[in-house]
Amino acid sequence: MQAVAQGKWLVIEDLNLAPPEVLAALVPLLGSRQLHLPQRAQVINAAPGFQLLASITTAPGEHPSSEQASLWKAHSMQLADIAVI
Repeated sequence: MQAVAQGKWLVIEDLNLAPPEVLAALVPLLGSRQLHLPQRAQVINAAPGFQLLASITTAPGEHPSSEQASLWKAHSMQLADIAVI
């Protein structure tokens, strides 16, 4: 929340392990640069300079849940894939 409001970098490791609620909260941040916090009835606009860097780790044969997969697919145009082998 502070990174969004202060225009800093937000680094999230293993985003694929986050619950669907977290992913759903990040989706508007990718599109409209707004972080919606319904539990606080608050919307935080991303300050200039805000960047989101997230990693996902997959093991051979590991697949995301159907909810996660649909969120990734819906926003794949806003994401960049970098494979590390």
